[in-house]
Amino acid sequence: MYNHKPKNYTCPFCELAKGRETPQNKREDIVYQDSETMVFLAPTWWENNSSHIIVVPKEHGENIYDISETLLCSVYGVVKRVAKATRAIATGQGTSVYQHNEPAGGQDVWHFHVNLFSEYTSDSLKKDKRTYVQQVKENLSKE
Repeated sequence: MYNHKPKNYTCPFCELAKGRETPQNKREDIVYQDSETMVFLAPTWWENNSSHIIVVPKEHGENIYDISETLLCSVYGVVKRVAKATRAIATGQGTSVYQHNEPAGGQDVWHFHVNLFSEYTSDSLKKDKRTYVQQVKENLSKE
């Protein structure tokens, strides 16, 4: 229902969930995973916000119309945990969460996903991608 993926589309999020690296993401980008979800650093390392994290269900569904309510709850439960973990990093001053559906809604990867950003006014710590990933992992393990 309301699907827009091109014919012969290879989903990069499904590839990563299967343990396959993609040109955009490496296994080392994965921050957390369980039987239903996976959390990883966004493939675009944004200069003004280097803390963009993506939470996805491992089961493929293109958008919010395709995902089961049970899985949706699991994804957002993990989003909450990740938000708390990123907020605990000293420089984080807030969190933004976005979820886009269909091209007009800003979706550009055809797999349901939630974007999570740590918001801050100044930052020197997150200039190192690996340090940021490690800190998020450590904070998640405290949950």
